[in-house]
Amino acid sequence: MSKALTTKTVVWDELRALPGHRLLIGFIIVAVCLRLIFWLYTGRTWEDAIISLTPARNLWDGFGLTHHASEPRVHSFTSGLGEIVLIIGEAVRAGLTTMRVVSIFAAAFALYYAFRVGVILSFHWSAQLLVLAYLAADHLQIFFGMGGMETQLATALVLANVYYYLNSNWTKLGIVGGLAVICRPELGLWGLILGAAIVLWHRQAFVKVAVPAILIAGVWFGFAALYYGSPIPHTITVKSGATMINNDIGQIATYLSSFWSHIAPFLQFWQVGEAPVPEILLQAVVALLLLLGSAGAVHAARFQPRMLAVLALLLAFLLYRAWGNVNPYFMWYMPPFVALLFLFAAAGISWLAQKYTSAAIGIACVLALAYSAPVFLAMPLDRAQQQVIEDNVRTRVGARLNELMSADDAVVLEPAGYVGWEIRPKTMYDFPGLTSPRAFEAWKKHHHMTGLIIELNPRFVVQRPPERLEFEEREPELAARYEAVETFRAEPGFHLSNAGLLYWPIDTEFTIYRRRDE
Repeated sequence: MSKALTTKTVVWDELRALPGHRLLIGFIIVAVCLRLIFWLYTGRTWEDAIISLTPARNLWDGFGLTHHASEPRVHSFTSGLGEIVLIIGEAVRAGLTTMRVVSIFAAAFALYYAFRVGVILSFHWSAQLLVLAYLAADHLQIFFGMGGMETQLATALVLANVYYYLNSNWTKLGIVGGLAVICRPELGLWGLILGAAIVLWHRQAFVKVAVPAILIAGVWFGFAALYYGSPIPHTITVKSGATMINNDIGQIATYLSSFWSHIAPFLQFWQVGEAPVPEILLQAVVALLLLLGSAGAVHAARFQPRMLAVLALLLAFLLYRAWGNVNPYFMWYMPPFVALLFLFAAAGISWLAQKYTSAAIGIACVLALAYSAPVFLAMPLDRAQQQVIEDNVRTRVGARLNELMSADDAVVLEPAGYVGWEIRPKTMYDFPGLTSPRAFEAWKKHHHMTGLIIELNPRFVVQRPPERLEFEEREPELAARYEAVETFRAEPGFHLSNAGLLYWPIDTEFTIYRRRDE
């Protein structure tokens, strides 16, 4: 018998020995099927995934691991692990496909690790159902993995860290801890919390955890420091510089007062303008989730005190989000941490099931349905957004711009993904400079797109109607020198709605402007 077959048999036997393993297998099948359906039906690719894909393609094309050749060695992506996946895939011109396939496997592992945590914490079957349903069918969990982002990897790694920590599997904990840190920068919070826990309570495991974690993270950060001059991604530098920090308790409280919508069914997706159910019902769902999570945190910590470290991570992320005034647009940061919230809510369901089993089962089913239903209403809208806006507007803008620009030309614009992909051999200054240090330096002087045009004097500008209006108001004489070449817009009357779910239509119109040299 081959080693691979033996390993497969051992894993299967171990899985079958778990109580409730059929529930896990069933939800893994659901998760895989939903992701394949979403991928094949919608074809959705998130704008920021294209931004990360571009350096991977440029590396294989000989321009280096950078967004555009005229500004070499710019760390224009945030996830080191995600970029590695894209680079591997781009060896055969299949970066996004590779990320999607890896994300499907990551989804299965996320469910597996969540289930194993539930076994350790003696979850009632209804508690397992709640957390598995969320991981399998939540819109954001599916959307960003299939949209080409590293989100599903981050979720799987967070849950793997929790499992290996609770299980005292120190070497594997070090491995997944190192991978987590290079997957998402917010997971550096876990590195700090875990490091403190190891030093305080598990000193005998320090070497087993620290060595693999430092080796994995150190290799990536060392490469980034040598290649880019800093291990800190340029994207983080720009986002930090472009965000107003909440400096006092009042500002933080204001941010937190609306935070419920960041984790609510339907509304957690930034583009949603109207949900098909009354807002008060969504608030009730979130309140119930938080109430169960609070009760579950107490119950889980009493049952297994190491869950306090997991709770600390969740609270630290919430504080970072509020203090950093993180824009709700960056919703792909959320799923790994919402998964932890669901773990605690599941612990709350288990606690409730000890006395009120029927109520616990009913509540678990209601919450599972609330977070599973949105993806089915959202898929037609995600498909329409891809076909009408991403493919028919933004991609065509980039293709036409590439035809118009010479090798010596430059362009100022905001969307660096689809448009930037089409013009990647050319010079692009994106607002506020996520892929361009020159653009960011100009932004720091003026804090608006017009300032980039003044400082960088591009031959081309791509703008939405409000951006053009601002340009004309700020610098009417300079704006008059930029003449419209071609406008790309969605079909008249285009809207995104399905059974009461409404998306705000974004980026429905762009115009390419060319400077008239006198």
